Amino acid sequence: MPTFRYHAKSAPGQNRVDGVVEAENRLAALGKLSDLGYYPTSVEEKSPQNPWRREKSPKKI
Repeated sequence: MPTFRYHAKSAPGQNRVDGVVEAENRLAALGKLSDLGYYPTSVEEKSPQNPWRREKSPKKI
């Protein structure tokens, strides 16, 4: 299942939240974030990584 990196607000004018979410597509990712009460400002599909490269992972939902 694709992974999407997002930036969102926890409420209008509130703190920024960054993380990743797994979803079938971008629209489904937006729906999951909305269900959590987040206001997405950016949602992009994460590109496949080299399996040998480690990346700091943001909060996963």
